Amino acid sequence: MTHPLDDPIWAALTTAQAGFAAGDARAKRFPADVAPFLALADADAEADGWVAPGEAISFIGTLPRRSGLAVELDTTLLQMTRTRETPLPAAAGVALGAADAADMVALTDVAFPGYFRPRTYLLGRYFGIRHEGRLVAMAGERLAAPGWREVSAVCTHPDHVGRGHARALMARIMALHAQEGLTSFLHVSPANAGAIRLYEALGFAVRAELPLRRVRRDG
Repeated sequence: MTHPLDDPIWAALTTAQAGFAAGDARAKRFPADVAPFLALADADAEADGWVAPGEAISFIGTLPRRSGLAVELDTTLLQMTRTRETPLPAAAGVALGAADAADMVALTDVAFPGYFRPRTYLLGRYFGIRHEGRLVAMAGERLAAPGWREVSAVCTHPDHVGRGHARALMARIMALHAQEGLTSFLHVSPANAGAIRLYEALGFAVRAELPLRRVRRDG
């Protein structure tokens, strides 16, 4: 790797979020109820033994060269970093935590099912907007490495889009990063043109296109 974000999972699990890491010197993963990610020191590291029977898990950046795991998804993500300061909109949202975990999983499952888990909220600060008691929008932090912090779980229920919720929630997180001397980064599907436009307006630019592979162990 020439940059820590070339494999952001490995960077997180070997630095700022090493306390979550299970594995050995060449393969590390998050607990299944925290995040469905496994990272390898290099493409020849053994991955299969760290995936439970029936479990699906994802790699970003470094993919296993050899594996007996069934491939469910083989695609790419755009990795964007905040490269310029832009005026931020008014921040919004209330802090979310353990009491909100089930609602957070339910909301994110609308947009990216399976990637937000019951204890993902432990990875950072999350903020949300409720309407008549229902969580309708959220955003937060996931991966961390020295000098870098990921903006993640940016999600608005389809019934509440177009109201500026994502922009306002992201503004709150990005302001915290700026105060702490951290550079914000995020990941987005290349096909999600609307989200990319929003992120560009907030000062993000594409740093890299990274491979994403989700695999499953038969169980």
